[in-house]
Amino acid sequence: MTTDDAAALELRGIVKTFPGQRALDGVDFTVARGEIHALLGHNGSGKSTLIKVLSGFHQPDTGHCSVAGSRLRFGDGVAVSRAGVRIIHQDIGLVDELSVLENLRLGVGTYRAGTLGAIRWRDERAAARARLDDLGLGHIDPAAEVAGLSAVERTEVAIARAIDDPDAIRVLVLDEASAALPEEQVQHLFRLVRTLAARGVGVVYVTHRLEEVVDLADRVTVLRDGAVVLQESVSALTREDLARVIAGSEVEAVHTSDRAAGRTTGAPVLELAGVVAGRELAGASLTLREGEVLGVAGLAGSGVHEVVRLLQGRSALRSGAVLVGGAPVPRPGVRSLRRLGVAVLPGERDQKRITGMTLAENITIADLSPYWRGGRFRHRAERADAVALVERYRIRPPDVQRPIELLSGGNAQKAYVARLLRTAPRVLVMEEPTHGVDVGGTAEILRLLVEAARNEGTAVLLCSSDTDDLAATCDRVLVLRDGVVADELTDKEITRERIVELCYAAG
Repeated sequence: MTTDDAAALELRGIVKTFPGQRALDGVDFTVARGEIHALLGHNGSGKSTLIKVLSGFHQPDTGHCSVAGSRLRFGDGVAVSRAGVRIIHQDIGLVDELSVLENLRLGVGTYRAGTLGAIRWRDERAAARARLDDLGLGHIDPAAEVAGLSAVERTEVAIARAIDDPDAIRVLVLDEASAALPEEQVQHLFRLVRTLAARGVGVVYVTHRLEEVVDLADRVTVLRDGAVVLQESVSALTREDLARVIAGSEVEAVHTSDRAAGRTTGAPVLELAGVVAGRELAGASLTLREGEVLGVAGLAGSGVHEVVRLLQGRSALRSGAVLVGGAPVPRPGVRSLRRLGVAVLPGERDQKRITGMTLAENITIADLSPYWRGGRFRHRAERADAVALVERYRIRPPDVQRPIELLSGGNAQKAYVARLLRTAPRVLVMEEPTHGVDVGGTAEILRLLVEAARNEGTAVLLCSSDTDDLAATCDRVLVLRDGVVADELTDKEITRERIVELCYAAG
């Protein structure tokens, strides 16, 4: 039985141990009704484990949980749902081929049917429309196919699906809900979160974007090594305060650019000449030079991510040309470009990670030729190389036999960067390299990219919606609008504010 003055969520003394690792060490975590509570920490700090304990996926060693004053039984996902807890993961789990209406109905019971069993579609559409309108989502058409929605609309639909009974929802957990959203769409998500909090829902907001915490959250809890190191009102903290607490003794400047040193660049190695491709590129041209970090920025639909899809071979080249070392590549794609020394790391996790393989195998898979001798594969040599790379790139935990899917997002991302840099590419194309990565991990990844350009002469093409990343690392930044390069920034012109201003400028 719930009580009116009870917290929306209360976790006390949560301990969870895995072989060789204490993932949670006596964590206390409370969310008041109507509170937006940010949960922060390094990748591997314990955030995901805490959420999995709450969801029923993990059984803790010790501790207890209450939702709106009622004791919750751990390890029972059905009981968690009945208690009014809803969790939206970064992989929001929508089915692209189905409509919004059909996605809203997934997992929440049978359709309304007439006496002969026929679905009453008019009633279903009216119910879907009412649910969306109730949450302020009148701009979403229940009949629209999910595949055609924007990133923020997809997230909104996932939240609407979770709010199947508005009166019964006590706690909403948003786990990196904004990670895939362009900067200009995040405020749409914020409006929905504030609407739910105003109704008394306790919101747990997990993010690596510290500016979002300052803008949105009421209170913050920071985990480090499985323990709480800070619980404080957000109004008493700055972004810099949060960064220092999260990183602890490993504070490292995110701004790694050495543009002031006047780094020189070499000959063109990758060029797009009047490229028309996919739905978004409408005559885009760019030149990337040896030893250069070139950023590409733009709003959703501007063509930034179509550049990556083109170089992956997922988007057809309709006209124009892609050139590597001055020679045209008739059919760009991962394989054809790899032979020319161009490595592409897409933003989507499932396109990078090879599940069912270890960390070592994921790092070495790009080139196994050094390990074949006399028709036999030298596993010991592969492992030795992987151990050295894990140490060099500070991937944690440093267990090369660990399944890749058990690594945190930031450590997995460092493994993928290590995989490509190990092959010494002429060109490295990176899409959203720090999405879902904590402050310390972001600094490390950006440092790796700058060092590859400066020390190895690698040409880095950085396609990102994170304007802080672009301002920190790039020698030049190109701004795309309507599928073409509209502006170019160099040297001291490259600031976060200027990039955002040009992204929103009129064509």
